[in-house]
Amino acid sequence: MNSFAANAKMINRLASVPGGVPSPPTETQVTQYMRDLTNPPKGQPQPTSQQVTQAASDITGGMIMHYSSAGRQDPIYNANPSPHAFYKDHAGKIHEFPSLADARNAATAARAHKSPDAPAGRINQMLALARPVERRDVARRAARRPLHR
Repeated sequence: MNSFAANAKMINRLASVPGGVPSPPTETQVTQYMRDLTNPPKGQPQPTSQQVTQAASDITGGMIMHYSSAGRQDPIYNANPSPHAFYKDHAGKIHEFPSLADARNAATAARAHKSPDAPAGRINQMLALARPVERRDVARRAARRPLHR
């Protein structure tokens, strides 16, 4: 019974996604939901880190439960055709966009209007890892970068 409750909780949380969501939701739907949650419209309160963590936990719990009793064909993850992009402005605020093209368009417009939202540096693409990060990968990176200089 808990598996169905976890799945229902996930679907209920994602109900705000335009057009609703299937069970399980697609990568794009989950990403868009989390982006909207963490970047509320102006005038809306910013969610706390606990609220963001709870949302991620609800989605993860629902996905785990879906896969433990999957009835439909599973969606393909990590196949998003347009990786997201972001840049930081001069105040250090991160501006995130659904695609690299959207980030470039926003940067061009912000620069043209001399907006404080103009990028301070380059536009970065967010690329998902092809596989989960393994402990040995983290250990290798740590070995290459000393903590104290």
